[in-house]
Amino acid sequence: MTWGAKGSQDRARRVLVEAIAAYEGCEAEQQILRAHLTRLDEPLRIALAGKVKAGKSTLINALIGEEVAPTDAGECTMVTTWYRHGPAPRSRLIRADGDSLELPLTRRHGRLQHTLLGLTPQQVARIEVEWPSPMLQQVTLVDTPGIGSLTAEASRHTTDLLAAEATGRPVDAVIYLFKSRHADDLTMLQELRGGAVTDAAHAVATTIGVLSRADEVGGGRLDSLISAKDIATRHAEDPQMQALCSDVLPVAGLLAQGGRTLRQDDFDILAALARMERVDREAVLVSVGRFQDADAVGGTPQSRTALVARLGLFGVRLGTVLVRQGISRPGELADELARRSGLGMVERVIATQFTPRAAALTSLGAVSALERLLRVRPVPDAEALLAQCEAIRAGEYAPQEMRLLADVRQATVPGLDERRTAAALRLLGDQGVQPWRRLGLRETASADDVARAASESLAEWRALAADSWATQSTRRAARVLARACEELLDGLPVLSPPSGPPVAT
Repeated sequence: MTWGAKGSQDRARRVLVEAIAAYEGCEAEQQILRAHLTRLDEPLRIALAGKVKAGKSTLINALIGEEVAPTDAGECTMVTTWYRHGPAPRSRLIRADGDSLELPLTRRHGRLQHTLLGLTPQQVARIEVEWPSPMLQQVTLVDTPGIGSLTAEASRHTTDLLAAEATGRPVDAVIYLFKSRHADDLTMLQELRGGAVTDAAHAVATTIGVLSRADEVGGGRLDSLISAKDIATRHAEDPQMQALCSDVLPVAGLLAQGGRTLRQDDFDILAALARMERVDREAVLVSVGRFQDADAVGGTPQSRTALVARLGLFGVRLGTVLVRQGISRPGELADELARRSGLGMVERVIATQFTPRAAALTSLGAVSALERLLRVRPVPDAEALLAQCEAIRAGEYAPQEMRLLADVRQATVPGLDERRTAAALRLLGDQGVQPWRRLGLRETASADDVARAASESLAEWRALAADSWATQSTRRAARVLARACEELLDGLPVLSPPSGPPVAT
């Protein structure tokens, strides 16, 4: 189940079809609108953006579970790469003139290698990679060139992609990575929030900040991830950041990537390290060079180099500690490394905040693109079409729910006690999108049980929304939660009448 899927898409589809007819004879405008019409039936598109070496490609590898995105600062990182789901691995290059070329699928040290076939980045529109991955069945991930790149062209391409105006933004949500809160990062987030995307509330709700390379925050100490979590929390509570993105999450990208791609020979090296005497082990882990040259830990120099490239020295240290603490299987260690990396928090946002509202977000994106087009290149029916767009936007609560979900997670909504906080999180899909799960019921709950619980929840949130003693932010949150109950009830069967004779009144 997804939020407002059928209603949002049907309304957006109708107005787009009418607009295509209104732009008869205007091939360029019709092509833009047909592209948005097609997008209504495609997976959600999430772009990863940030400065050069912020860790975008590394996080994509972790999310996909394969080393498919190049992480070195080569020419391929200066072009946009789209990662879609496909039944078999495939890669192709789309030239700036629209022609496409198949790319060879080659690996080096286990990593997929991309090539531009002798073309310059300026001659390439994008690379498209198809890969069989559970994550890519839900979303399409877009890896963008680093902002502040060595070439202004690559940096500008990312800015144009994320803040497209006349044709609409080609992505539905953004995960923005930063190592520290640099002025360039704030400028880019402000551009996303501005009128170039949609309305500000929509832009903020669909933008997540990631404090990347979290393992480097504490100088590589084993408590670095704890320090990074504290810093990310302070960023998330900062009013300046709250006005630019809905949350800030700490992620150790290399640790996440290494956890998702750990192999048996990697585990064997970590196990050998764990068996060494403490003095010898610490001497080996002083630097990357020492570790690469340490024949005593087994493997080859190439395998040790590959391991430290995937995990980082912090990950090698942490993996060794975990093995010493009793982890004895590669799969168990991989899961624990991924869990500690913070990757699960990003996956949770995608699974609970973005993908359940995919239909609503793609519909709003199409409507926003149509609104901009109608204002820039008006047609005789523009006012009537704009009125339909406004009605669709007014009836869609997905951005408000997404922002509220982040606020409740951060405990920044006053007036919600522990019980109401838990109820709000469930209702907004934090633990799953099934109606019974959103209402805190058992899976075996009947349709009537679900309807009654939804009605009771609606009454409670309406009462709080009308409570004159509650703060304005509390009442606003209650209105959004009441609307979520109403939409939930709209999708349920009519409550069955009670059995037995009517009760006299």
